[in-house]
Amino acid sequence: MKPFDKIIKVRSLTGLSSSEKVILLILATHVGKNENCFLSLDTLAEETGIQRRHTGIKYIDRLVERRIIDRIPPSNGFKSNRYAINFRIVQILIDEQEKLKYVRDSQMREVKNAIQNRYRSQERQENVQ
Repeated sequence: MKPFDKIIKVRSLTGLSSSEKVILLILATHVGKNENCFLSLDTLAEETGIQRRHTGIKYIDRLVERRIIDRIPPSNGFKSNRYAINFRIVQILIDEQEKLKYVRDSQMREVKNAIQNRYRSQERQENVQ
């Protein structure tokens, strides 16, 4: 997947807080060839505008809990955690969103048709009287 495609995929994901989405988008812009993001919390704070360090950690923790990203502890001389976006999970969530949207749209059509039918039925009854 090309870098821009990764950003588009993350962008179309709904159900996240605005801060979670901004963090995810910033991580997506830093994804390297091995699908990992090497990003310190200071850089993340600077690029997202989230000022408080523990606030950024809180949103990262939420993304980790939802399995949207993985946190990879420092190793091989790195001082910061690395992050990997689970694009497979992101795609599953997007697919589920689309299914729900389709269900909601079809339910709304059914409700609209039921209301129209009821209105027509009432009109007929009034015309008969």
